[in-house]
Amino acid sequence: MRYLISVLLLSLSTLGWAATELDIYQASQVLRVNAGAQEEREATRQAMLEVMIRATGRTDLQLEQMPRNPDSYISGFGYLASDEVLTNRLGDEVPTQRLQVDFDPISLQRLANDNNWGFWPNVRPDTLLWVMVDDGRKRTVSESDNDDLVAAINNVKTARGLSTSLPLWDTQDQFALPQSSLWGLFSEDIILASQRYEADWNVAIKIQQSVSGWQGTGLVINTGQERFDVRGESPAEVLELALQQVADWQAAQFSLSSTGYAQAQLVWQVSGINSYDKYHALLTYLTNKVAILSVQVAAVDADLITLQIDSAVDEARLWSQLSLEGRLQEADTSFQQESLRSNRLFNWRR
Repeated sequence: MRYLISVLLLSLSTLGWAATELDIYQASQVLRVNAGAQEEREATRQAMLEVMIRATGRTDLQLEQMPRNPDSYISGFGYLASDEVLTNRLGDEVPTQRLQVDFDPISLQRLANDNNWGFWPNVRPDTLLWVMVDDGRKRTVSESDNDDLVAAINNVKTARGLSTSLPLWDTQDQFALPQSSLWGLFSEDIILASQRYEADWNVAIKIQQSVSGWQGTGLVINTGQERFDVRGESPAEVLELALQQVADWQAAQFSLSSTGYAQAQLVWQVSGINSYDKYHALLTYLTNKVAILSVQVAAVDADLITLQIDSAVDEARLWSQLSLEGRLQEADTSFQQESLRSNRLFNWRR
C-alpha cells in the first residue's frame, strides 16, 4: 500500500532535472594590489591548474605541468575586490585584489589531448545526494542546512565541477524514503524516492562514528549500482572523500581521450533536419566536440541526414557523453529496411 501511495504522490509532484552545462573554465586567485607581471603569471598558472583538474577529471596534475606562459589559453580576465589580507616579509599587512581568469575551452582541449590527459566536457550528470549522519542523533542533510556538511559538498562541487543537489526533505520525501530505509541503504526505496528529481546519478551516503574515527558507507545508482566505504576524521571530511570518489567514477565514465587518430568510423542518421538552420546547428554541434575528428554529409533525404563521423573514441563512449546533453535522442530503427538497420538513427531535439 505504501508503494502505491508513493507512486501516486510522485506522479502528482515531479521536479524536472537533466544534465547541466557548467561554467568550469573560470577560476580566480588572490593577488597583492599592484602585483608585478611575474606574480600575475604565476597566479594565472595556478588558476589554470584548478580549471584543468575540473576539465580533465584528474587530481594528479601539478603546477609544473601548466604552460610557463598561459596567455594563449586565456579568453578574458578581470580584477575583483578582495577582503583578504596578505602580509609581506616585514610582517606588514598588504591589500589584495582577486584576479579572475576565463580560459578558452578549445585551447584547453588541445592541451589535454597533446598530453594524453583526457578531457571531461562541461556537461555533467546531475547527481542527487541523499546524506544521513549519526553524530549523536540521526539527521538528514538538505539544501536549507548551513553547516560544515553543506560546505564540504560545495567544496567538491567547485574543485571537481560536479552538478549536485540535495533533496527537499519535504513531506513527500520523508514518506517515500523513511530514515530507516536511507540508513539501511535500501536501493529500491532510494530509487523510488529519487524519481521525482529525475537526476542522472543517485547517491546515498550514511556517516557514523567508528573506533578509529568516522566512516561513510555509500551507494551509487546510475545504470548499475556500486557500494563504497570511506574513512576520515570528521563527518565533513568523510563526505568530501565520498564525493571525490563519485567524481572519479564520473570522470572515468565521461572523459574523452583523443589520440588525434580515428578510433571509430561511424554512420549515423539524424531525423528532424527540415531547415538550413537545423542543418547548420547539427553540424556545428558535432564538429565542436573534442572526440569528433571529422563529420561529412553522406546523404540528405527529406528531413533525414546521413553522416559519416570519424571519432577519436569508441561509439559507446561518444554516445555516453552526447546522450547527457539531450540534443540527440536515439530513435527506434525497427521500421527501417534490414539493409539500413545497422546505421544508428537519432532525432534532433533542438
